[in-house]
Amino acid sequence: MSSHFRKLLLGAFLLAFSANAFCVLGGSIQLRDIQEHFSKARNQGEVLPDVVNQHPGQAGAYEEEVKIPLYDENDSTHVLITQSNGNWNSTVLNDPGKKHFYIAPGYYETRINLTASGTEEDRRTLSLYNGNDEHPASLPDSQVANVWFHLVDASYWIIDRMANLDRNINPSMRLQRSSHNIINRWHGRNMKYGLTIYPFSDFNTVQNSYFNQATPEGIITDCIGLALANANTQDTVTRGTKVVNNDFRNMTDGIQLIKSTYIANGNPSYPGTIIYDNRIWMDEDSYSDGNYAEDGFSHDPDSPYMLGENAMDFKAASNEPDAPVLVKNNIMWGYRQADDTTPTNAGGAGTAISITRHSYNLKIDSNIIFDSQNGIGATHLYYEGTEFTNNILYDIGRLNPPTSAYPQGRNPYALYISASPDMQAPFLVKYNNNTFVRQHLNAVTGGGRTISVHQNAEGSFLENNLFIDTQKMGGRIGNHTRKNNWYYNHTGATLGGEGEVMYATAEESRMADYAFVYERFTGKPKQKILEGVITTKDSPHYGIAGSSIPKYSENALFDDSFE
Repeated sequence: MSSHFRKLLLGAFLLAFSANAFCVLGGSIQLRDIQEHFSKARNQGEVLPDVVNQHPGQAGAYEEEVKIPLYDENDSTHVLITQSNGNWNSTVLNDPGKKHFYIAPGYYETRINLTASGTEEDRRTLSLYNGNDEHPASLPDSQVANVWFHLVDASYWIIDRMANLDRNINPSMRLQRSSHNIINRWHGRNMKYGLTIYPFSDFNTVQNSYFNQATPEGIITDCIGLALANANTQDTVTRGTKVVNNDFRNMTDGIQLIKSTYIANGNPSYPGTIIYDNRIWMDEDSYSDGNYAEDGFSHDPDSPYMLGENAMDFKAASNEPDAPVLVKNNIMWGYRQADDTTPTNAGGAGTAISITRHSYNLKIDSNIIFDSQNGIGATHLYYEGTEFTNNILYDIGRLNPPTSAYPQGRNPYALYISASPDMQAPFLVKYNNNTFVRQHLNAVTGGGRTISVHQNAEGSFLENNLFIDTQKMGGRIGNHTRKNNWYYNHTGATLGGEGEVMYATAEESRMADYAFVYERFTGKPKQKILEGVITTKDSPHYGIAGSSIPKYSENALFDDSFE
């Protein structure tokens, strides 16, 4: 049985189970409905699942298993929390004699600091108790627990199906000196700031969650969906964070690894961080008319301007070569030139991945970036141990609106590289096996490049890359090792080097489409198809150049296209 067929069967089972076993999805859930269902199921000997774990993407081995026991009113370690019973308080939630907390739907105003800890063998849990096992992003607000809490000196918790909706607070959740926690199926909506993990908080996992929209106040104060922070402290280390299988929509920055600008010396380090299988995007709700200074945030779905910055912003990575930061299998799109009349925190050049300051040992592999002003911008880097491999960059630079600093618009780049001027070459960075499709130039100036390599970024490798419907290269490319790069309908200067292969038309590349879904947790997933970005066995460059990302995402909606 194929893995895809197994997933279809599992999905059908879960749908039938949730629809038939919990007949409360259409309206508000009453506590007695929940209790009656579980009581009846036990009396009939029904085997109920005590493993809560969704796999809507390809997160696989990086996801943490989530096990939450069914609520048992006769178990003294189980606590039911409702809006009226007074159990949403710090004394109850941090009682060492209590372990599992089940929260009925409702709005819980008080912020709670969780300060108690479980153990590796016996975790504490905080979960939604509403008669179904659906993701809170797919449910009406009346069926979720809208809560605000932080973890402070609290380790070995499982947080499942919690929500923080429309609160406009900073931050929505904080982990401080808290390790080995699992945040699963969280829903944050209209946030002033998202989830922040502070130093001395190691081996935490955030998975299967939906970071849904910054507030206008959050946008102009740099609302980060998920931040790893150094807390204005030198040389901090935060280990082993996993950010797996989440959706980030319309956050000023989706994910950021922070080095505070006012820490002159010392380099924070985030060794072993894994950022895997996330969708990060901006859409029409973040696009503005480009005149924030006069009329505030005025939506314009067709505007080339947005209020926001980057999908990922790396101001630091890992100082340990054996524990790099891995960025893999993520999909990012929709990044446009920022409205430069906004405060500086909301400004940006429409770059999907920005890399600055001290970003050592950063592995960017098998990601897809499309429909953005720029793809990857790496400026003033300390390059040691950095790699850009097996990525797809598609339809970059289509929009180049004017700004006060660039009245003719910025020049777009799929990959822009410049190193810190005080670094010594060679850098030995790999830019290999990437696929570039449909790179645009500035329509006014003709400026822009597919790849531009600038000051001091010398002594690296540009090998086995694929270029289709692309434009000129530039910068100091002559001091790199360049081999086996292939071009189809390429205009302007190439990378040069050994083994270059040129074809006149894009059609000769014999590429396939790529399909994927997003809005994965809303109950109404959407699909996008990227045309001609996947190498096939019929491609002349097959096995030599370009990305080896598979033809279709495992969770694409059209079922007959899986192989």
